[in-house]
Amino acid sequence: MVIYFSFLYLFFGIVFLLIPLTYIELSRPRDLIKAGLNLVIGMLLLVKKNSFDGLYSSILIVITILFIFYLLEIFSIRWNQLTIQEKNKLKTIVELKKNVLT
Repeated sequence: MVIYFSFLYLFFGIVFLLIPLTYIELSRPRDLIKAGLNLVIGMLLLVKKNSFDGLYSSILIVITILFIFYLLEIFSIRWNQLTIQEKNKLKTIVELKKNVLT
């Protein structure tokens, strides 16, 4: 279970680093800090996977629930704050290529 959480935190840490870097419209100043913390948590869980007991498992579950709320905040609230023109612009492949190449 700890390995699952560690890979989950690593995956979402990488995703949360890539989203603000490619789509500046969806980013906030603290996103890079949160993504870095997710990467650190994932690496610590992966390294210390044999030293966790029941208390740490309950802490991981609480952190994961908070993490899910963070995901919902990013993908629903921020998307709804964009104008229709910005939403249409972000949906195109041309804009994705432009954001990745710059």
